[in-house]
Amino acid sequence: MPGKQRQLSPTYRTWQSMRNRCLNPKNKEYPRYGGRGIAVCERWNNFELFLEDMGERPPDTSLDRVDNDGPYSPENCRWTDQVTQANNRRSNVRISFNGETRTLSDWARFTGIPYTVLHDRLVKLGWTTEQALSKPVWRGRMITFGGETFSLRQWACRAGIAYSTLRLRLRAGWSVEEALTRPSRQAPT
Repeated sequence: MPGKQRQLSPTYRTWQSMRNRCLNPKNKEYPRYGGRGIAVCERWNNFELFLEDMGERPPDTSLDRVDNDGPYSPENCRWTDQVTQANNRRSNVRISFNGETRTLSDWARFTGIPYTVLHDRLVKLGWTTEQALSKPVWRGRMITFGGETFSLRQWACRAGIAYSTLRLRLRAGWSVEEALTRPSRQAPT
């Protein structure tokens, strides 16, 4: 590939960006990369060798380090999609359940429970990991309890509970009875 065309290729721009983050203290990303010790292997100072090791960047991918604390090198890098890249961020909270460790967003995709519901269950409500990942999510509009059926807003008024509290409880997996009868600030059993 001629020099000018090569410089415009997505693969070349990725290589250049990688090196800039790690080697240029004036780069805004430097503190998160080179500034914390993330290096580029000697071999990859040459674009042709980087290209030989990684191949052309596939569409809709970016360069990802398997070990976020490790260097940019053939044995620690891969081309990945945005979801894989996001799940490999060092800021992610990882949760272990039944011998499996995943990020919260990955557990949300895996269980079908919305991320915000899982987050609320664990952070706001203080549920155990097992409760948060195992209890089903309420998705209805009408509630039947004690032989009577009313809308969520009507039940909130009847029970003297804020609508948002009742909705959060049900979406978090509380039983209808728990959601309607427990005082505020009390987690389900």
